Amino acid sequence: MEGRDEHRDFWMGHAKACLESGQSQLSYCTRHGLKPTTLSYWIRRDREQTTKLNLVPVKLVSAPNLTGLVLRGHRNWQLDLPMNVSPDWLVTVLRGLE
Repeated sequence: MEGRDEHRDFWMGHAKACLESGQSQLSYCTRHGLKPTTLSYWIRRDREQTTKLNLVPVKLVSAPNLTGLVLRGHRNWQLDLPMNVSPDWLVTVLRGLE
């Protein structure tokens, strides 16, 4: 029986190869005899593992014309915060997004 690591390596290899091939997932699966829903699962899993949030130090400076702080993520999310938001709370929120 195939071990857990071999199973993961098999599917992660196909997930990366499919993305690099430029083919649709269905076309790739047909060519390699794979189940499309399983490949799709492993592609999502690969994206989740490789998409990590990196925290970088920033200095918040008050400006007279600013009414708040806006954080935008790469997946089109937006967080509107007041300028007096607690830095400790903000760090906790950002770490929760990792």
